Amino acid sequence: MEISASREALVIGIDDYPSDPLACAVADAKEMAAILQMKEYGFHVNCVLNKTATRRTIIEAIKALMESAAEIKIVYFSGHGTAADTGAYLVTVDADSLDPGVDLAYLKRLMDKPLVKHASSIVLILDCCHSGAATLRGQPASHFNIRSTDIGEAIPNLGEGRVLLAACRADEVALETTALGHGVFTFQMLEGLQGEGADQQGTVTISSLYHYVATALERLGGKPPVFRGDLAGSIVLGRGLPAPSQKATDKSVLERIQREAKSHIEN
Repeated sequence: MEISASREALVIGIDDYPSDPLACAVADAKEMAAILQMKEYGFHVNCVLNKTATRRTIIEAIKALMESAAEIKIVYFSGHGTAADTGAYLVTVDADSLDPGVDLAYLKRLMDKPLVKHASSIVLILDCCHSGAATLRGQPASHFNIRSTDIGEAIPNLGEGRVLLAACRADEVALETTALGHGVFTFQMLEGLQGEGADQQGTVTISSLYHYVATALERLGGKPPVFRGDLAGSIVLGRGLPAPSQKATDKSVLERIQREAKSHIEN
């Protein structure tokens, strides 16, 4: 069953940070974009990767998305996050100590209804920060990895029809692992979008997707991701997906992921 509602997504992935590159953020973004463009989801996707993912380009793309007439809008970011006394930021490829990137509080204002010209549901998905700490050029000691508490302060509440899913929680980092070729949070989300997060009728909602991802992360020994929003009814992301297989992830794969994650945390 194809989706008839108009829907648009902005998908951002950054590996090529000058001082602290990542390995899997672009892969995260490319696969997310590919899935959202499937007929079961029907999104028109604007994909911004690496050197094009400057602060100006990202803000212009977010503004254009919020001004569009799409009924469902998604902003997905895979890359570093950082926080300081001045706020919490998505780190852009051109970030430095004076301009760390896109301020989450500013992003939240762009999502507010007075600035969104058409009635729509908006989903913000953040997979940050990945393994390692974002090192900004000239970064002062006051900068540190973004945490769920920083997200909570930057985005204390969302209006009706606005949802936030974020990988990072207090005192944790959102890990990427070569065993998966993706960030762990995004990998589980991609599996959920491909049918593991669907109901028995093959429908994926934002709530069913969160439930799948949270359960999968807890199975890996982690904590559930941040979920924040004010839903009136259900935001249907996709229809016509295969019913979930209820498959169990291979034990050896889980053990390898856990070993690599432990190594990242210790480092």
